[in-house]
Amino acid sequence: MRASKMFLASLMIFLICFYAVAADNPMGLLIAEESFDYGNNLDLDGCSGGTGWDGAWFNSPLETAHNLVIVPGLEFEGLKSGGGCLLETGKDNRTFRNIDVTRPEVAGLVDMGDYKKPAFGKHGTTVWVSFLIKRNKKNAYGGIHFLDGIEPEKDKYGNKKHQRLSLGRNNTKPEYYLGRVTNGGKDSGAWQSTVVSDDKVRLLVYKFNFKDPAEEAWMWIDPAPGKTPEDAAAAIHAAEVSHFFFNAVSAGGAASFDLDELRIGTSFDTVVPGK
Repeated sequence: MRASKMFLASLMIFLICFYAVAADNPMGLLIAEESFDYGNNLDLDGCSGGTGWDGAWFNSPLETAHNLVIVPGLEFEGLKSGGGCLLETGKDNRTFRNIDVTRPEVAGLVDMGDYKKPAFGKHGTTVWVSFLIKRNKKNAYGGIHFLDGIEPEKDKYGNKKHQRLSLGRNNTKPEYYLGRVTNGGKDSGAWQSTVVSDDKVRLLVYKFNFKDPAEEAWMWIDPAPGKTPEDAAAAIHAAEVSHFFFNAVSAGGAASFDLDELRIGTSFDTVVPGK
């Protein structure tokens, strides 16, 4: 009897400690990732590795300039990485990929987007995004765009009306930034960091809290893997980003960039996994 009581007491202590640790380190969900593990000097169009995607990378039939995959990939101290990396060729071109929004695990994160298709951006949810990036040449924009739908037959950008976010560098200022893209419509926005894009490999990490009526967003530059950074340490804090949905990404721009280790998830540890 005494042994049973001691066992139960020990079990209770274990459970209390376990849930206390779990509360401080909530388990996140990896939505999608891409390490560009394909080979050297390959056309990204048709590559289908990674996880969490719906189909392969593809280009608009109106696009003649394509992005490439090269080796070696980019590295950042303490970050799990592998494979090659994406070479954005800087010809004002895009390569697209749809995110799988049908997985049961992501059902609580999606709602109907602006084009009546399931998309991330449901109020009350949080999405993190991270990638490695460095600029090779030319002072112009590059990085990742998030889209709500793709219509590749409309234009080589997959129909500019579907673009929602620009992550990386914009076309008018040299620093890494967060851009809410509306292509001339209302509610656009740009938030600049003080870190200039150059040939140094940077780890960009973004967090979006989806709220009503507008999102709150942060961007960190080179946070250390292993511990979620404080909001106060962010390079950018955007208190109000006009509401958006997304279910696809595009890569490319008007400058040549290397980009690697693209991850989308619901917590810092899912998008910045340590080695």
